[in-house]
Amino acid sequence: MKRFFEWHPLLLGVFPILFLYAQNAYELDVLEIVRPLAAVVVATLILSLVFTVVLRNSRKGALLMSGTLLLFFSFGHVTHLIASDTIGIGELEVGTRALVSVLWIALWLVAAIAVAKARPQLRRATAIISAVAVVLVSVQVAQSAYIVLSRPTHPHAVDVHRGAHRPSENLPDIYFIVMDGYARQDILKDIYGYDNADFIERLESLGFVVTDHSCANYCQTLLTLVSELNLDYLHRLWQLDRTSKHRWGAGERLKNNAVFGFLHEQGYSIVAMATGYGLTELTDAEVYIRPGPTLSEFANLVINTTPIPLLLGEGESLFDRHRQRVSFATAILRLRPHHLTPPSVRLRSPRRADSARLA
Repeated sequence: MKRFFEWHPLLLGVFPILFLYAQNAYELDVLEIVRPLAAVVVATLILSLVFTVVLRNSRKGALLMSGTLLLFFSFGHVTHLIASDTIGIGELEVGTRALVSVLWIALWLVAAIAVAKARPQLRRATAIISAVAVVLVSVQVAQSAYIVLSRPTHPHAVDVHRGAHRPSENLPDIYFIVMDGYARQDILKDIYGYDNADFIERLESLGFVVTDHSCANYCQTLLTLVSELNLDYLHRLWQLDRTSKHRWGAGERLKNNAVFGFLHEQGYSIVAMATGYGLTELTDAEVYIRPGPTLSEFANLVINTTPIPLLLGEGESLFDRHRQRVSFATAILRLRPHHLTPPSVRLRSPRRADSARLA
């Protein structure tokens, strides 16, 4: 019986996404992969149909599609393996990504010609590729399922009440600003040669207390925030497994923390800014503010394995987008949602937690 569709392109298309998720499943919600998977499935189906029509053979179209996916999702990995941004060819300096792009296009053309000239049946090649694709996807699904199903739960997390708030007209606004990734003055000067004294003096003149030689409770942002907002050290909050890589329990503790529970009881509403990192996103706050539609950190990770950033140009890197998010959050602090009186506002910058705290 003649087959009009082969499954291996779809399997090889979803494999890179499943692989990336499996490597990060300890801290990512499984819903993070839905949009990337949907985009890849739709694109694969459309291109497979185009290749099948052009080559007049479903197996040839599928083989060319699988080869295309292999080149597409390996592009970022290959360029990242090359340490330098440029490669010297004789006396010429050629951009790494430009050179890899030319090489990948040449490889695709060779593959397309080889597939077009191959015998129509291609049963053996199709069977081998299909078997490999099934094994690759099955391993990633099994690994991800094991990690997700073994996530620890912490039933003693504080319940953040969201009932009717008591009148709170006389309560002050509270701003919790985490200068995450912003090193203290002595670190900037000793390591980076940057004197930040003018900025610190300006803060102090405005009434801020800047603590010398301060440091975060923990070396990771998520752990630091959980400790700060639950007013205790982590080992006192729940039974820690030092061998576990799971961070899901910490994310639950952050969203249901003691400080927010107390503030809700006093009549406060919570206003949260987008952070760009799933486990610190407080999307269930009364007001959750983000700078328009943005890609998740996982989606950006997937995109960086492909030539898409090169095709979109050099104008915006992931750092540029993050800087825009921080600038947006800073600008929004000047505004106050008038239907919430008074709010508690939390702002978070880049993810690293080696910063000084401003109180």
